[in-house]
Amino acid sequence: CDWFKYVVIMKTTTGKCNFKTSSKVAFLGKYYDNITPFAAGGQPMQIYYLHKKGFSGGVSSAVVLIKYFVNMFCWLLCALLLMACNIGVLSQIADQTWAQVIKIVGWIGLALNLLLPTMIVLFAVLPRFANACTSGLVGLGTKIKIVKDKDKTMGKALNTVNDFRSSIAIMSKKPLNFLALIALCFAEVLLTFAFPYCILRMFSAIGAEQGFGMLIQVMALYAFVQQSVAIIPT
Repeated sequence: CDWFKYVVIMKTTTGKCNFKTSSKVAFLGKYYDNITPFAAGGQPMQIYYLHKKGFSGGVSSAVVLIKYFVNMFCWLLCALLLMACNIGVLSQIADQTWAQVIKIVGWIGLALNLLLPTMIVLFAVLPRFANACTSGLVGLGTKIKIVKDKDKTMGKALNTVNDFRSSIAIMSKKPLNFLALIALCFAEVLLTFAFPYCILRMFSAIGAEQGFGMLIQVMALYAFVQQSVAIIPT
């Protein structure tokens, strides 16, 4: 799925389906995400690789950023829906103290992860309101010594929004490609969330008679735990 996301995006941005380059971009992203702190190295290396392959800086950045933004929205939307529609799944955990911890920390983690896409959408739809909110938050951060350079931080926020707008503008020119990209992003997320269920079936921890309902419950538990690591890394 990750590989074919890049195939679709490169077809949209360059007009050609480059399967070999797309596969290498996908693998490079996974590799450098897993060897750099906070998974921060994948995207820069992907952009660098594409540029070395002869693509312009604009195209190289667009390919990586389009995938990042669309994937982020799909990932968080799936987690939100699974958690909101399956709140009771945590009541099945024997240790209710842990259940409450996971519930609280999971929702806090999701809220933190939703901050970036929410602010991006606000900037795109209500730029003045979003700018005022961001300026206030950055100003508060400056006063309590969390933010060192107010102007630089505001500049980064505005650059992120401009990148988002440019990325969506590129994909909107090819709506069928955009829909294909969204479908691939959702497919990858749902497969990832379903992976623990497959492991449980493999070890016969749950029976074949516990089908779709159990699958959704396990995916919801995974979503809670996956969002919890935003606060509790282990």
